[in-house]
Parts: sequence; structure tokens; C-alpha cells
Amino acid sequence: MAAKGTVINSFRVAVVDDDENMRQLVKDILQGADEFSYAGSFSNGIEALNGLPQMGPDLVLMNMRLPDLNGIECIRKLKHTMPGLKIVMLSGLHDAASISASLQAGAVGYLAKPITTAYCLVNLRVAVCGATGLQPRSPGSESESPAADAPENGARLTKRETEVIEGLAEGLLYKEIADKLGISFSAVHQHAHRIYQKFDVTNRTEAIRALEARRANWNQRLLALTLPKRG
Repeated sequence: MAAKGTVINSFRVAVVDDDENMRQLVKDILQGADEFSYAGSFSNGIEALNGLPQMGPDLVLMNMRLPDLNGIECIRKLKHTMPGLKIVMLSGLHDAASISASLQAGAVGYLAKPITTAYCLVNLRVAVCGATGLQPRSPGSESESPAADAPENGARLTKRETEVIEGLAEGLLYKEIADKLGISFSAVHQHAHRIYQKFDVTNRTEAIRALEARRANWNQRLLALTLPKRG
């Protein structure tokens, strides 16, 4: 149940993710935010479909890859039973096709892993304001917003590099990341070295801070573009 039940007028957020570390990370982020409270979590889509109507959260963070239903299918089913529910997709995939499919299914935003506090909260604020976060470029637009994982020099992280920096953000050691991803210790070291080069940093702390700063800056720019203009 909600971890901050005394918060007045807070938005209750539920998490659907089979990764216990990710569920705990989001819970910790929400517990430190005045305008959000943690409603609870589910580890798969079936549990979420059965439990969310009774829980009645205002917003759901939905992982795209679940052990039973995928996140997109789960969103479609939830929108039939809970049409007013705001859902933000949570995924390690950063491509425009995944973002577009999520938005078409009914998501109001797309949160690309690895997540940090500032990046997560900006996206949740965008979602509750009614604007759609992390939109892919529309056909014919003049420019494309920078990818959430794109360093300022334009070099983008590969899928494996994204998985490695997600592990770094979770505080895992290289060996723990290697075991989790099923790759060698040396491979993790090489991926981390390339990440540091792309972000022009020298260690994991600087890499995570750089990623958080760039994502927060990008989402602030997105927020300014998507929110209705006054007057």
C-alpha cells in the first residue's frame, strides 16, 4: 500500500516490473518526492491486471518486458478497464518504434532505463500534467530531440552499453553485472570504458551524473514544448 499515506493531494504511483531492484529503486524515488506517493507494485502483467483496479493508483510505471504479457499488451487491456489511468512505459529500449508503439497503446510517456531520480520525476510530472513525454519525432519535423542516452558529442550508447550503465546506476559491481547479463567480466569492463569515453568521464559516478543531467535537461526542454502555453 502507499508508503506516504500522509501526503496530501499526492499522485499515487504503482510499479509493474519483474525486476525487484527496479521496483525498489522507483519506491525510493517516490518516497523522496512531495507530489507522489508509492501505491504498490506487481511483478507480472496478470497480477497487475487483477490488482490495479482494486489498488486504484493515479499513474502506473509499466515495464515493457514482463514474464507473461508484454507491457504494450498490458497497457491495452488496462485502458479498457481503467480508461482514465495514466501509464508511463518503462523500458531499456530507446528506439522510436518502441516509443511510438507504447504511445499508440495508450501510454502517456516513455521512461528509458536506466532511470535516475531527476529523470524519473520529470517524466512523472509531464504525465500528470497531461502532456505526452518522450515523443518520437513526427514525420516531416525539422529536427529530432536528442536521444535520452545520447552524450552531447552525439555518440549513442549501444543496447549492451545501456544495460551495463543501468547496472552501474543500480550500484552493481562489474562481476555482478557480468553475471546478470551473462557476459564476461572483461566484456563489462570494456563496455564501461567505452561508456566513459562517450560521456567524457572517468568513473561510474561521473557517468551516472552525466546521464542524469543530460536526461533532465532534455526532459525540461520537452516539458516546455509540450505543456500548453498560457495566454
